[in-house]
Amino acid sequence: TGHPDSVGRLAACAALLGGRAQTHVLARLAELDPGEADRAAGALASLGWAADRWTPPVLWDCVREAAEEGVGLTDRVRLHRRAAELLYVAGEPAERVVRHVMEVGPGDWTGAAELLRDTACELWRLGDDALAVRGLRRALREFPPDSPRRGDLLTALADVEREADTSAMLRHVGQALPLLGTVEERAAVVSCVPLTLFLSAPHAVPELLEPAGAGHERRMPAAAGTGVGAGEQAPAAAGKGA
Repeated sequence: TGHPDSVGRLAACAALLGGRAQTHVLARLAELDPGEADRAAGALASLGWAADRWTPPVLWDCVREAAEEGVGLTDRVRLHRRAAELLYVAGEPAERVVRHVMEVGPGDWTGAAELLRDTACELWRLGDDALAVRGLRRALREFPPDSPRRGDLLTALADVEREADTSAMLRHVGQALPLLGTVEERAAVVSCVPLTLFLSAPHAVPELLEPAGAGHERRMPAAAGTGVGAGEQAPAAAGKGA
């Protein structure tokens, strides 16, 4: 009370970002120019609350609760979408970006799938397979089940799951095959399957893959959307936009 609206906006956006945000990212999210952001941060500091830290915890919790109550669902989705964009452009860690995209519903943001693929690739390289899988699964929700654009996402997902969950990997390989439009793309996704699986289950694995693979004959190659570099495995697939 008694403070300009900019103070509340800066505090709410800082709480949404979760602290430790770059000053220009926080200012742009709150839609403040640098001068307004500095004055708002000064007002918060006079209250004993710093917008760029988690301290003091009690005030952080209060501001977060107030932000959640004071921001409608539509605005909250918009802020999370904008936060993901700003953090991504600013080069913030992939896990921070993904957590904001997770708050945006399918179809709410046309750039969600591409950004999720990019960040999933980085998370996979950093060893966070679980969050990479979550990101790719969320990206798949952007498209209907028969969309060719799911093919490269399923390929990337299968590669991430290759060591951690072979049954899920095989399922996603089977789902990807009929959505891929070229022989090279289909060969790339099958290459995700470790040779040891073919050796240990010489009949089961081909039987699982054959029905899905046969489906590609019903799809013209031109129907394939923006497939990821299929001649490479999923991290490379993700790396071209995933």
